[in-house]
Amino acid sequence: MGLFKKRGNSETDKVREKALREINKLKKEKVSSGSFQKLNEILRKFLAEKYKVKQSLTIEEIRVKIKNKKIKKELKTELMALVSNIHYIEYNKPNPSRKDFNTLIKKAQSFLRSVKKYEA
Repeated sequence: MGLFKKRGNSETDKVREKALREINKLKKEKVSSGSFQKLNEILRKFLAEKYKVKQSLTIEEIRVKIKNKKIKKELKTELMALVSNIHYIEYNKPNPSRKDFNTLIKKAQSFLRSVKKYEA
């Protein structure tokens, strides 16, 4: 055992790391409309576990719930942009491209890493 305790909330780290692992697995799969749904589910599970935001909420309901949470403004902005982008592609592009998917994957990973950065 070291002299110094690890900084940060280990439960939050576990939830965040789990989401990152799931996204990395998803990144290796063939892109389909289901890929965007899976990414959406991963983020919704993260929000449910980390911020106690119900998974079944619409984008507008998520926006209201997140607005009332004690979360850094930068994180809120990044999260809402990500959720909006996923929603737009999921419902407006019947044949999403690998490029669209990779862009969202990178944004999701960035958001999850930002959670740790802003909480450190």
